[in-house]
Amino acid sequence: MRLHSVLRDGILRIKTSSSSSAKLRPQTLLRLNDDKLAYVTYLEKNHVYALPMDFDPTKEKNITDGEFEIHNEMPYSYVNLRGRIVDPLIRPLDGGRVIERDESRERRVNKTRTKIAEPLQTSVRYVDALYPIGKGHRVAIVGPPSTQKRSIARAIACSPDADLTVYLAFGRSRSATAKTIGSLSLRENMIIVATTPEDPIGMQTVAFDTVSKIAQEAQADGLSVSLIVDEMSHYVDLQKRLSNMLPIPAVRASQMLEIASQLSPGDGSGSLTVTCLEDVQDPILATSS
Repeated sequence: MRLHSVLRDGILRIKTSSSSSAKLRPQTLLRLNDDKLAYVTYLEKNHVYALPMDFDPTKEKNITDGEFEIHNEMPYSYVNLRGRIVDPLIRPLDGGRVIERDESRERRVNKTRTKIAEPLQTSVRYVDALYPIGKGHRVAIVGPPSTQKRSIARAIACSPDADLTVYLAFGRSRSATAKTIGSLSLRENMIIVATTPEDPIGMQTVAFDTVSKIAQEAQADGLSVSLIVDEMSHYVDLQKRLSNMLPIPAVRASQMLEIASQLSPGDGSGSLTVTCLEDVQDPILATSS
């Protein structure tokens, strides 16, 4: 595989051989020379389109030289991520030690869902009384900017009812993201994944995939998991932008909520509650099972 051209927004168009194309699929990570990574989003005959993960292709002239190789999914477990702040590639943002890889853990996919019956207490009285959230519910906190959406999200993030909270800080400036992270009072049962518009487009694109895999792995282990996406509208806008440049479907906001579930006792009884924040004109707090 060799780089063919760089398109708008830094999308890489990579020429492939027939044998290479057979090994590739969307959401594959490619390792470029100098250990740079790209994320495959679309395949066509003899070419793949990939997003730069950790570099700016307009400034890296040498990526046009050399071969590319398929890079398997990075094996990191939520167990080693507790109490940490990382980027979507699981690189520390908190100045702490490098996250340990876990090659031994088996990735499981559980799909047997059951009825939601247990509430997730948020310690916010009007939320618990008027808009009760069940473990496994999908929650959308929608409203104009500066309407205390993050105050509610912060209360959900700090809920003592959740065994693990995964918080995705997405799409806001670095200063705003740092302020949000600082307000969360990072605890041992919390994982924060952060990315900003200043990061490469591939890093932003895989952010939701990263947190959903972390959350679903913990859920498969029988934990009550709370996943908070801040902010959903920025992620959906990014997906729309990509769909305008490549023949791929845009991600709908509802798709991000569909991973919420309560698993059956036979699958460990784990729950995954998904809360998404979104900027619109009229504030509303809605929940659905």
